[in-house]
Amino acid sequence: MGPPSDQSAINRLWAGLGLVVIAGLALALGYWRMFSHFPGYDDEGYIMLTVRDYLAGGDLYGGVYSQYGPGFYVLMDLLAGWFGLAITHAGARWFSLALWIGAAVGSGELVRYLARSPGWAIGAGAATFMFLYQFSEEAFHPGVVVVCGLPWLLRFLVARTEPDAGRSLALIAGTAAALLTLLKINVGGLFGVAFVMWYLLVGRSQLPGGRWGAPMGLGVLAILTLLAGAISEGWVLIFAFVSVVGSAGVVAVTRVTRELRWSEVGW
Repeated sequence: MGPPSDQSAINRLWAGLGLVVIAGLALALGYWRMFSHFPGYDDEGYIMLTVRDYLAGGDLYGGVYSQYGPGFYVLMDLLAGWFGLAITHAGARWFSLALWIGAAVGSGELVRYLARSPGWAIGAGAATFMFLYQFSEEAFHPGVVVVCGLPWLLRFLVARTEPDAGRSLALIAGTAAALLTLLKINVGGLFGVAFVMWYLLVGRSQLPGGRWGAPMGLGVLAILTLLAGAISEGWVLIFAFVSVVGSAGVVAVTRVTRELRWSEVGW
């Protein structure tokens, strides 16, 4: 066996080769799924028509009907004008495939940074890619942009380790919430609720006596209120369940470690 430096180089080489193989498999599988599947509901076509009408000079929310925020249409205007993105089914699906892979890579990079383990990173990226197979049913949807952006946003936030990062983190999170709202208003609202709940738990403004029940209860209520219009759908109930259980877990951990501060949680 060679010296440690040589072994480290060999390990990096194998990790790199593994990433290339997995990326190739993901691209092939994603291409097959994206270009061989068409859902019964045609959100893709509906959104494409609204983008085309907007790019042709239509009045968004006036002559051009849309359920989504203006941020997505501004983004499409930039991509079509600067990078020549074709607003066709093929263009829309290549765009969605790129974001699908981008979301998986972002999740893997977030886990790599937190766990310092290439193996966990590859596993997280692969699991994310497989879980997001429904991108093929929601091609060209604003939610695809949101899902790709979130892991990269979190990766940027967790890298801020300075003890006095509170104000800058709040500014960044507020800006992110505003941008997410411009893409999809319910996502921006949910992100804002999540950040406020996190701040109450581990920020500088901790509540006295460990009384977390009221703010966490209000946070869960806010989430359910934002989703009230679709509460009968299965995914909403699952999301609500995960939110409640996850919030309870965070509260339990925080009650055990009552003296958490920004620097002690890596922020």
